[in-house]
Amino acid sequence: MKGDSVTLNPDDTKIPEEDTAQWWFDNKIIAYMNKGANIISTSEGDDAGFKDRLKLDQTGSLTITNTRTTDSGLYKLLIKSKIETSKTFNVTVRGVFGVEKYDVMERDSVTLNPDDTKISEDDTILWWFGDKIIARMKKAANIISTSEGDDAGFKDRLKLDQTGSLTITNTRTTDSGLYKLLIKSKIETSKIFNVTVRGVFGVEKYYVTVSVMKGDSVTLNPDDTKIPEEDTAQWWFDNKIIAHMNKGANIISTSEGDDAGFKDRLKLDQTGSLTITNTRTTDSGLYKLLIKSKIETSKTFNVTVRGE
Repeated sequence: MKGDSVTLNPDDTKIPEEDTAQWWFDNKIIAYMNKGANIISTSEGDDAGFKDRLKLDQTGSLTITNTRTTDSGLYKLLIKSKIETSKTFNVTVRGVFGVEKYDVMERDSVTLNPDDTKISEDDTILWWFGDKIIARMKKAANIISTSEGDDAGFKDRLKLDQTGSLTITNTRTTDSGLYKLLIKSKIETSKIFNVTVRGVFGVEKYYVTVSVMKGDSVTLNPDDTKIPEEDTAQWWFDNKIIAHMNKGANIISTSEGDDAGFKDRLKLDQTGSLTITNTRTTDSGLYKLLIKSKIETSKTFNVTVRGE
């Protein structure tokens, strides 16, 4: 529950004296340890919202104190030695009001309602998607803004009203995920919404599971998801575009993947197939191929990169 502490234990993932260990959250290092040099640091977590809330001990156990709903997500322990190993923890921090689930077809609209989460006149509210603020409201100053959502792919598709309700119009499959309503007052409260946007083909039919050893290459194939000449295709990972193609303009780009940790490791061909070379355990997760045409379609791949 929100406000409690949680400890993530390596357990059987033993950390030898000469090894280094890194804790990752949302593609950022939040804590690390160099046992040989007797160095333990959690200051990296400050920029990720964990200031003064992380504790790392000699066993590699990471404790998060005074948890917040925004702490929910995947945490990865990466142990660097002659053989690199990792362990992943899926943490869910539940607020007072729990999690509401919404299921919607792409291109439909969905409204996320605060309901019993009362918003007073002097409160400030923030809507989050992933690690980004997409909308905000300051009732006393009569300020309502959804412009932050532009950079997260919601341009001209968000509406926020005086009650704090957020409406997403013309939904896309890439809108799927956790949305967090954070109300800042004397007491900070929050509410989480789990939104699933189903594509034309549905989720189960095109949910492909792929497993690969660290250091190997893996290719994600559209197969029967045909990309016509005039269409554009986007590859998404962790709510970020990492590669795109415009067949009509003969444009293929993987440079977007640099900021997501894929620099010089992505290849995209004319069929839309994406190859990841020299894979890392931090590459594990959901990859989405979004094909934009008169009808928007998508295909999802669940990739697991195993340590040696």
